[in-house]
Amino acid sequence: MSTHAPDDDDDALVFADADVGTNVEVPAEVAATPPSFPLEGGWTVLVVDDDEGIHQVTRIALARFFVAGHPVRLVHARTGSEARDMLEAHPDCALVLLDVVMETDDAGLRFVEWLRVEHPSSLVRVVLRTGQPGIAPEESVMARFDIHDYHAKTELSAQRLRTAVTGAVRAYRDLRTVTLQRQGLEKVLHATATLFVPRNLEQLLSGILQQTAALLVPREHAIFFLARGPLFTAGGGEPIVLAASGRYDRYVGAPVRHALAGADPTDLETAVVAGEWRYLGGDGLFGFDIGDTSVPALFLEGARHVSDWERQTIALFCSSAAMALRNRHLHEERETYLTAYERFVPRAFLELLGKDDVRTVGIGDQVVRSITVLFVDVQGFTARSEALGPARVFALLNRIYGEVGPVVHAHGGVIDKYMGDGVMILFPEGPAAAVACARGIRHAMTRLNAAPDMSAAPIQLRQSLDHGDVILGTVGHAGRFDTTVISDVANVAARLQGWCRTLDVDLLMTRAVVGEAGLADTRFVGAVPIRGRAEPVAILECFEGDLPHQRAGKLATTSDLDAAVEARAARRWLHAVGSLKDILEQNPDDTVARWMLSDTVAQVHRP
Repeated sequence: MSTHAPDDDDDALVFADADVGTNVEVPAEVAATPPSFPLEGGWTVLVVDDDEGIHQVTRIALARFFVAGHPVRLVHARTGSEARDMLEAHPDCALVLLDVVMETDDAGLRFVEWLRVEHPSSLVRVVLRTGQPGIAPEESVMARFDIHDYHAKTELSAQRLRTAVTGAVRAYRDLRTVTLQRQGLEKVLHATATLFVPRNLEQLLSGILQQTAALLVPREHAIFFLARGPLFTAGGGEPIVLAASGRYDRYVGAPVRHALAGADPTDLETAVVAGEWRYLGGDGLFGFDIGDTSVPALFLEGARHVSDWERQTIALFCSSAAMALRNRHLHEERETYLTAYERFVPRAFLELLGKDDVRTVGIGDQVVRSITVLFVDVQGFTARSEALGPARVFALLNRIYGEVGPVVHAHGGVIDKYMGDGVMILFPEGPAAAVACARGIRHAMTRLNAAPDMSAAPIQLRQSLDHGDVILGTVGHAGRFDTTVISDVANVAARLQGWCRTLDVDLLMTRAVVGEAGLADTRFVGAVPIRGRAEPVAILECFEGDLPHQRAGKLATTSDLDAAVEARAARRWLHAVGSLKDILEQNPDDTVARWMLSDTVAQVHRP
């Protein structure tokens, strides 16, 4: 109870008369009559006063009272502590009609202080009503506390109360609109940077929806979805929440029926198919027909009445959101086409050309780059193909390349072209990456050959590398052109495949590659003639992938092979024959020494 004198005006069950300024007592039976209309939705107003009569006359004065087309719903508290509990229970409260003097002389002011300190983000407006202005002078209270208005109870008629409530609720509405639109704008700005990422477009639409719904307050709880065909049936698609605001925000990406668990699917479908506003109990659903196979639909919670302007706003959002989704679909289609095109012209090759868009590539575009070229060829594929038949040949090739391709990409390689049973690969990062890739391809073939469904004859690949400057560019004519590499480097790498077959080894490279990559398990096999070059090319075998006993044998005879190669270069054939025989005695499986011996003997007997 109040601590002030019982005969104060604060205890009188009266409102000041709006016309003559005299007090009019309210009959008890009238004061006790509850409002006859339903109070779901609308503006929540908390009445805080320790005088039950004040609560009664406030109910009478605000019965059937609407602000901005929505009803005022009263909730009540008798003390400052009870007011705190009520505000926690009603976070959507728009206004507090607050008495100053209750259980203590400053209970109301302490409540305001708690509200603004403990809930600084709360937008609720506060109107002070006091019967003892001397305890809380108007000027000092307005200066110290964040309150909306101040009234003495002796001066507050029913009309003036309604006027005060109207002004305070409108202020709350405007503050909430600004706050919701700011929050929506934050979502929009956050999503705009990566607009066409699916989740970010949904966030963008949710942000715009939040701003739009804020204009329709108090209806900030909304759902947007796209309906295709009959809803919730096998013939149609399950509609998904594409954007949401308010308490529905957590349902983005979930089925609409989960978010609107209490709605009748028939009503939803009727509204969407009709393409017009439908009411679902106290809520509204707007389906906007844009002449497409799908209908954008917006559900607004608490949409009891919708003005023509609001319908136009909703229709604008629906059509704009549907257009944004269509644009994203077109963007995804474009990306799909570009991805498909990159299977024929790799994006990495365009980057080597200095292009970021295939549409800017023209005939004759070219650039000089330092590149390592790797050729990979399937050993004995021609003979194998004769036994397999066309269908199995293609299946086997694609299976091999299915193993090779990921290894190439993992090491920064660019597949320039497939040539039947061979592939040409470019390494802009240089020999080290190319050699590492060659190792990876070896391991990939080992895994493939271990597969249960592979034939008894294992797949063997031969690899050859060279490094140097190349010209990358485009050749052809207006109707058809292709990317290519023109260089002596590519020619040498390709021709070394023939020497791989001749020497029966799986990896050959030039000195340019070995010098850059810093390989250990290599041996010089001589300068060999290359078609298209006037001078022989010095080549080395990399044998680190050989079986352990083969590798050990080659390491043990490296000096003997060097002596044989030197003797052959000096045309000292008999000395070379001796060195090569020594190698084969220690390592009979050395195919390089065997070929050299055969070729050297032929040189001895040549006329």
